Amino acid sequence: MTNRARSFLIAGGLVVLLVVIGIVASQGGSDDDGDGGNLDDTAELEALFDSIPQSGMVVGDPEAPVRVVEFGDLQCPFCAQFAEAVPDVIERYVRTGQISLEFAPLAFIGPDSEALARLVGAASLQDRAWPLLEVLYARQGAENSGYATEDFLREAAETVPGLDVERALADADSQEVADLLAEAQERAQDLQVESTPSFFWSPAGRDRFQRLDVQSLDIGGFADAIEPVLSRSAG
Repeated sequence: MTNRARSFLIAGGLVVLLVVIGIVASQGGSDDDGDGGNLDDTAELEALFDSIPQSGMVVGDPEAPVRVVEFGDLQCPFCAQFAEAVPDVIERYVRTGQISLEFAPLAFIGPDSEALARLVGAASLQDRAWPLLEVLYARQGAENSGYATEDFLREAAETVPGLDVERALADADSQEVADLLAEAQERAQDLQVESTPSFFWSPAGRDRFQRLDVQSLDIGGFADAIEPVLSRSAG
């Protein structure tokens, strides 16, 4: 599988799109690619996240030994590619308590990115960010086509089990959500994020993040990156 990323430059608080780049094809990952695929069904989403703690932008046990942060843009096709592996990541690493996952929303591609990120931020206020991410990536439209309309956002939100849709749509325009997005961009600057998706990890309870080198955006590529980290953490 070819691992690709949407590359950009963060400078002076602005995110400037440069180019879509292809990174080295990786065939050396695990042969177990899983049978993931992002979800767009309320019952399947409910089953996937059943009994797993969700808090803000984080899914998983807050005491998990490793926290993984993904920086992503909801319009980024390569972020959507990783979203197909998320169900496998949830079952293999999050449900088992080995990692927690955090999403840091960036909005550099265009206005639709902003609208989508705001809705995810609003869902995070109800601890429903990750199910909504799966829905939005499954329904991803053409970049900057204006597809993130109010009707589109409402229909996506209605798919998420337990989400108060009216509250989420109202909160999307709130200052609290604007602050969440600003914080994600500031963190991206601090960590010198240059492409999406980008991954970082930290031991639980610490803000000492290191880059997680995910070479292919399937469960095999993620496993190859996280297993050495988990081994070191266990030691």
